[in-house]
Amino acid sequence: MTTIAIDIGHGSNTFPPSKGVYNNGKAYHEHEFNAKVAIELDKLLKHNGFNTIMKQKPFKADVPLKTRTDYYNSIGVDLVWSIHANANSNDHVEGRCAFYWHTSKEGKRLAQLYVDECNRAGFATHGSGLHASERGSWTDLHIPRETRMVAVLTENGFMTNDRPGIDDDFELLFGVKQGQYVKDIARVHAKAICRYFNKTFRDLDTNVVKPSKPQTKPETITKPSGGYSGTSVVDYLNHIGKDSSFSARKRYAKEYGVRNYKGTASQNLTLLKNMKAGKKPSKPTSNKKYVYLPSSAKTWRTYKLNVQPVKKNSDWSLTPARYGGLKYEILDEPYPNVVTIKTGRGKRNIYVGSGTSAVIK
Repeated sequence: MTTIAIDIGHGSNTFPPSKGVYNNGKAYHEHEFNAKVAIELDKLLKHNGFNTIMKQKPFKADVPLKTRTDYYNSIGVDLVWSIHANANSNDHVEGRCAFYWHTSKEGKRLAQLYVDECNRAGFATHGSGLHASERGSWTDLHIPRETRMVAVLTENGFMTNDRPGIDDDFELLFGVKQGQYVKDIARVHAKAICRYFNKTFRDLDTNVVKPSKPQTKPETITKPSGGYSGTSVVDYLNHIGKDSSFSARKRYAKEYGVRNYKGTASQNLTLLKNMKAGKKPSKPTSNKKYVYLPSSAKTWRTYKLNVQPVKKNSDWSLTPARYGGLKYEILDEPYPNVVTIKTGRGKRNIYVGSGTSAVIK
C-alpha cells in the first residue's frame, strides 16, 4: 500500500516568537491551521486507499525537522507532503504555492498538480504557484532538500494578508471561513495526490458543499449555453469538449478580453460569462500598460525576480527625480501591487501600491 507522510508544519510550541501572527491583540498559531488541514487530509487519503503517517502530531510540541526527515528516509515512505501557511511583511501579498526540489521532475509534476487543483477550486496562487527549491536561495527548504523521495511543501495562504475585501487570506486561515476552507484545501491536496498516483478521487461527502473561495460570491448565470448553467469555467470547457487546462484558459482569456489572467475566481467567472455570451473585444486593443514614476521620487526600490519584493531584499534603486520621472512598460504583475519592468539591469520587480505615487495607465 502506498504510504504518504503528512508533515504538519511546526509544532504547537513554535509561536511566539515565530510561526504565527497577532491580529487585534490575539495570537494565531500557524500550527493550529496546519494541523487541522492535516487531520482532514488524513481522512481523505485513508478513504482513497492510502496508508498515512504523521511524525509531527497535531497540537503537540515541535518535532525537529531533521528528526522528521530522517524518519521518513529510514522507513522509506512513498511521498512527503508538508503543510504550511505563509507570512510576509507586505500585507498585500496573498495566494497559495508549492515548493519542490529543483532537480526533481516528479516533485515538480506533483507541485503542478497542486497548483492545478488550486486553480480548479478557484483559489489564487502566489505568482505562478510553483517555486523550485535550490541551495543558497530563499527557496532552500529543508523538507524538499533532505528527503530521498518525492516531497512537496505547500503554503496555503498568507497569515499576514488581512485586508478587508476579496483577497483576505487571514479570514480563510483563521476567521469564520476557516472550517470550510480547511476542508476545501485538504481536498485540493488529496486530489493532487490521487492524480499523481493515477487514482480516481473519492470524496468523503457526496453532498454539494459551498466553496470557501477568497473572492466575491459568484453571480448566478441565468442564461444557459450549450446545456451548461453552472459557475465553473473548467466544468463549462469540459462540457463543450474544450481543453480546460490553465494554459488553455490563459489563451481563451486573451481572446475574450480578460487581461492579466492568473486563474482567480473572479477572472474565471468573467471568462465564463464572456465565452458563453460570445463576447470578444469589438476591436483590437493594446494590452500594454505602463507605470509612471514621478519626478518627485528621488529613489524607487527594485527587486530581483527570484526574491520576495520586500524592503530587505532590494539591492538597487531607480532614480526618477534625476530624469524628470520615469516611464516603463509593465511586463507582468507577479503579485498584487507589484509589477515587472525592464531596466538597465534587466527585468526587475517594483512595488506600486496605493501608498506610493506610481501611476499606472
